[in-house]
Amino acid sequence: MSDVAVLTTTLYASREVLRFHHAAQMVGNAVSADHRVLVLDASPDQSVAEGLMNSGAIVRFAGVQRMGAQRRELFTLAGDIPTLVATPSARSCRFFLWTEPEKPDLIRFIPQIMTPLRSGAADIVVVGRTATSWASCPPLQAASERQANEVYHQCTGLRLDVMRGPVAFNRKALPFFANCDPSRYGATTGYIQHIAPLEAHAAGLRVIGVDVDFFYPRAQYEEEIGPLAPQMAVKWKRQFDECTDAYRKVSGVLGLPKK
Repeated sequence: MSDVAVLTTTLYASREVLRFHHAAQMVGNAVSADHRVLVLDASPDQSVAEGLMNSGAIVRFAGVQRMGAQRRELFTLAGDIPTLVATPSARSCRFFLWTEPEKPDLIRFIPQIMTPLRSGAADIVVVGRTATSWASCPPLQAASERQANEVYHQCTGLRLDVMRGPVAFNRKALPFFANCDPSRYGATTGYIQHIAPLEAHAAGLRVIGVDVDFFYPRAQYEEEIGPLAPQMAVKWKRQFDECTDAYRKVSGVLGLPKK
């Protein structure tokens, strides 16, 4: 059994939505590669959790539905994986990869992502995009996320593709994710995987980026530039506003960028 646990949260109206199928594929890919997958599910339809369990995930039901609180709950559970899986191999879990669930192609890059953690070169790895990966994303999303990454760099001094989402870390960094609450800085974002690395960086942990050739799911791309385009434009604008506001507020309190 791998010493890497893949962590994610889910919230789907039913198993009919496209994103559920991508999530189930991600779980299947990870389990096939011998990784444990821990899912905290807040879906109103119980068959969503059943489907993910059938794909091989360890699934627990969320006590809350607010995104930030749900992710904190997930990261807290991650520290207790040996108690969730009654097998001796569960005790060997040393590294964690947080990802949004709809990224099945990401799993094949886990060895590359984990290399700096295994070598001791980093405590946290922010997973970014190569030029090829950027080209697979919806154009409006890519433009918005490039701008947000630039604000992040200006505020923090870290040149990272933080808007891609996935982030890997070791056990030393796990408490920063489990305890991260952007509201203490006056920020409203629930994207605590963006803020926890900043708190860890300010505390002296090593945060680096690794870019991979992850491909955006083509069916999701077509949906988001087609029937869901108006809805996604609103979502991406909200993400940009909330995340960049958080970067400014958090970096100001933490004294970033470091001198």
